[in-house]
Amino acid sequence: MDFKLPDDIEKLRIKTRKFVDENIIPLEAKSSSYDDHENINEDLLEEIRNEVKKSRAMVTSNASF
Repeated sequence: MDFKLPDDIEKLRIKTRKFVDENIIPLEAKSSSYDDHENINEDLLEEIRNEVKKSRAMVTSNASF
């Protein structure tokens, strides 16, 4: 049985992993990323959401469905 992902899904997996490694994981170490209740800062969360939306728009505009 072949468990290899299709090329387009593999590319998306790699891109997602890179985004998380470069943009999400480093935030975990910064106390300024959190509010007084140890939740992610709302302004920062909004920035991350906007970055993800931009990335998703690029992926969907390049998709070959």
